[in-house]
Amino acid sequence: MNCSSRIVLIIIISGRSDPHNVEALFLLGNLHYDHGFYDAAIVCFDRAAELDSGRTEVLFNRANSYSRKGVHEDAISGYTMVLAIQPVH
Repeated sequence: MNCSSRIVLIIIISGRSDPHNVEALFLLGNLHYDHGFYDAAIVCFDRAAELDSGRTEVLFNRANSYSRKGVHEDAISGYTMVLAIQPVH
């Protein structure tokens, strides 16, 4: 098992062992996004946003996922939320 496979495994285990771990959910969402699994990424980002609604990275990446899926209204809504929380993003 190479290093990046180990990292992925650690992130997955962390997210499953502690479903309240915002960082693990965020990282797992990023992994899904990077591999083109936008629906799975959105699920992770949604859960992370439920736990920490002010974390703009989560909201921004969720909006990016919606954009990649072509769901532009949800993407724009997400970007608007980010700008409302952090006007200089």
